[in-house]
This record gives sequence, structure tokens and C-alpha cells, in this order.
Amino acid sequence: MIELTHSTQAPESGCLERAQVAFEKLLTRKELGFLEVGRRDHLWDSALSCGRELSKVAKRLVVLGMGGSSLGGQALVTALRPFGERVEFWDNIDSFTFWNRISRLPALQEVHWLIISKSGTTAETLLMAAFVSQHYRSRQLEFKNFATIITEPKENALKRWAEDDGIRSCEFPLDVGGRFSVLTPVGFVPAAFDEIDIDSLRTGAMWALGQRALVENLTAHFLTSFIASKGITTFWFYCDRLFFFGEWLKQLWAESLGKSKTRSGQPPRPHASTPWCCHGARDQHSVLQQIAEGPQDKFVTFFRVKESELGGAGLIDPLFSGFDFLKDRRLGDLLAAEAEGTRCSLEAQGVSSLTLSMEKVGGQEMGALFMLFELVVGSLGEALEIDAFNQPGVELSKKMARQALST
Repeated sequence: MIELTHSTQAPESGCLERAQVAFEKLLTRKELGFLEVGRRDHLWDSALSCGRELSKVAKRLVVLGMGGSSLGGQALVTALRPFGERVEFWDNIDSFTFWNRISRLPALQEVHWLIISKSGTTAETLLMAAFVSQHYRSRQLEFKNFATIITEPKENALKRWAEDDGIRSCEFPLDVGGRFSVLTPVGFVPAAFDEIDIDSLRTGAMWALGQRALVENLTAHFLTSFIASKGITTFWFYCDRLFFFGEWLKQLWAESLGKSKTRSGQPPRPHASTPWCCHGARDQHSVLQQIAEGPQDKFVTFFRVKESELGGAGLIDPLFSGFDFLKDRRLGDLLAAEAEGTRCSLEAQGVSSLTLSMEKVGGQEMGALFMLFELVVGSLGEALEIDAFNQPGVELSKKMARQALST
């Protein structure tokens, strides 16, 4: 399903053993609910029921959420319904964008709003919901008739509002962190609304849980790159449908591994890297030069999908002089050649990399990708002895923003 098909070097001595110990420690942490989501039938059943029922009463679903409350669902829907228009994700509060989007919606009675906040107190999400409610009131419509929430099953502002107004809610599991929540109703309600087979996602996630050797090998490769002071991990996707998976992975990696202290209060050794996403062949014409000849501080992970490299018709007439070598070639042939050429050229210039390959982008593959990298990131946290499941730097930003609004 997902294979490690090439790597430029073997992991550093001792890193594989360190990764194996870390993965075993991760699996013993019973408080980490993301490890158990595949076995929680009620979460899958409730998400499927909710998504299907909403699809019967609405033509469009708009998801209001930030970070992990939006990115996972967005990655799912855009990968598996790449040209769909039934689900939108509003995950920023740029005033120009927000009001232009709301003015361009079809009839408001045909839109349903899914408001997602794990804590139920995310200021940006609640503010967007309040403005949408105000917009509905200005048109003599009751917003509560067009809204569903996903939040933790404990007291919070979002849950209280929903209970007071009789608004439908789905569970955001208490023991699953926001950025690890894609394989819960957070990702599955939008997917089910768009008629995506969520059982296939579950199958893929369970497959990844059984891939101990792959998880440990990837963890060891990334640890090796950290020890070699590769301060930037570049995830390079040669598949358009994985664009938002890259955005999801960037958050998972940065918020989980970007920590200044270990659990004992010491600086981590080595430090984890900063994530960076590229997309081929587009970014061969933007940042490849810097990766190739800039500071040797990058480790590249290529993602390749055979479905993107094999589809389409061959070119009958190259049209332009000097391009006869493209006759009978498909677009995918060029994409594959450029992916291989980029990898080989970087290797020749001393840039380390590995390549992950998939046959296609389907439900099983996406479920496997999400769980695979949750396991790898969790294992890296254990190996570095950091808390991969908090985000103190983010919390400080929220606190200071509230202070600015109070002055």
C-alpha cells in the first residue's frame, strides 16, 4: 500500500534500535486515544450517520475550524474528491475573504455549518460562527437550524451554546489531540457528507498500525537526519491530491516535535527539524536551486503515486520544434522522469532523501498515510523524550492575542 522504495543512506548506527524502543513505548501509552480510534465503533458509526443525514438536508457543508479541526478533513476531502464543490473549509479570519465567501454562497437554506473546536473555546472559530449567526439573523433565519458542532464531551462555551439551542453535536474524543483527530468525526463527518467511504479509511489506518518495520525504519531515518543537523525536513509531493495532506503533516510535525525542552526539562538532543512542503514539478522551478546548492541542512522525503504518473493519453504531435522526444509520451511520463531526475540530482549534490511510493490515492491509502505519520511523529517524540502531544508555544500566542484585544 505504502512502500519505502528508495533511500540515499542507511540510518545512523543505533538509530534503528532507538526507533524500535521508542515505538514500543508509544504503543504502551494507553492515554493516547489516536492509537485506538480504529477500534471505536461508536465514533465511526456516529460520524457516518451524521454526515449522511446532513447530506440529505444540505447541498453544501462549510466547516469552521482551525488547525487540526480543519486540516485533516480538508486533506481527506481534497484527496478523495479533488474536484468536488460540496464541502468548504474556512480556517482563517481574513475579513476580506470571509465576507466575500459568505456573499457568494448559494441560498443560505441549502448550506449547513459544521463548527469544530476540541476545547470549545477557539476564539477564531467561535467568532466566525457568531458572524455567520448574525448574517442569518439579518435574513430572518435561525442559525441553529443549520448548524452542527464537534467538541469535547465536557463543559465549554461551544457545547453550552449547542445544548441551550438544541443543536446537534458529535463527540471530539477527550483523549485524542486536535492534530491527531483526522480519523475521528472531525475528519469523517465531512468525508461522509461528501460520500467518501470511511470504512476504507479505517482499513488503511489498521493496516498502518500493523506496519511496525515501516514505522521504525522511517523513524530511524528521520532521527539520523536530526543527528546530522538537518534542520529542515522537506516533504516533496509529486501528486496534486496530496497538497493538503502536506499542510496537515506540516502541522502534525511542527506542533508535536518543535519543543525546547524534554520531559525532564533539558534541551532535546538532537533537536527535531522544521517541516517544509514542496510540490512537483512546480517547485522544481522555485526552490530546487536553494535545496540543491544552499546550506546542506535539508532532508527530503519524496511522495510518489503511480496513478499520477501513468494516466492520460500519449502525445500525438509535440507541436514545438526540438521536442520530438515527447512524442507518444504522457504527462505522467514527464512527471515521473522529473521526480526521478530531482532525486538523483539532489543525491549527486549530497542532499539525503528517501522516497515513499503508492499505487493510487484511495480511501485505504489515505487512512494508512494519516496513521503512519501519526505513529512516526509519536515515535520521534518518544525517541527525543519530548511531549509530542502539547503545544505550549501556541498557547502563549493565544494568551497574548487576548491581551491585545483587552487593551
